[in-house]
Amino acid sequence: MDTFSARLQALHERVLNPETGKPWMQKAVSEALRERGVEMSPTYFNQLLRGKRQAPSLEILQALASFYGVSLSYFDLTDSQTAESVLQQLDTLQLLQDHRFRRLLTRSHGATDNRQELLAAIVEALEEAERQNGDSASTSGNEQSATD
Repeated sequence: MDTFSARLQALHERVLNPETGKPWMQKAVSEALRERGVEMSPTYFNQLLRGKRQAPSLEILQALASFYGVSLSYFDLTDSQTAESVLQQLDTLQLLQDHRFRRLLTRSHGATDNRQELLAAIVEALEEAERQNGDSASTSGNEQSATD
C-alpha cells in the first residue's frame, strides 16, 4: 500500500456507512466534505479512489482524514507504520462489531486454557484458509478481468 489511492481505498472499504453497512456512496462523501466547507465532486473522489488523480490539496486531505476519522499522517506516504496501525485498528473494530465474533468471545469467556488454545488454533486455521482462498480468488478474478 504505497500510493495515495491504495490508502484511500483501504479506508473506503473499512469505514462503512452505519446505516447500510457498506462503503459510503461517493456522492455522500462529497456532500460530507461540502458540509465541512470543502468542495470535492463525486467524480473527483472517484478519480482519487481509482488512482487517476494522486495529489489532492491539503484541504481535501484534511477533510478526508476527518471524514474517515483518521489522522492526517495516515496519508503520509513516507510513513507506512501509521497506515498499517490505523488499518489494523479499523479491522479490529470491524471484527468487534460482528455479532458472531462477539458471541464467540462471550462463549469463550471463562473457558479453560486448553479450550482457549483450541479456539485460537481454529481461528488461525480459518484465517489461513481465507488467505489461501483470497489469493486464488484474486488470481482468477484478475484473469477474468483481463479477458473482459
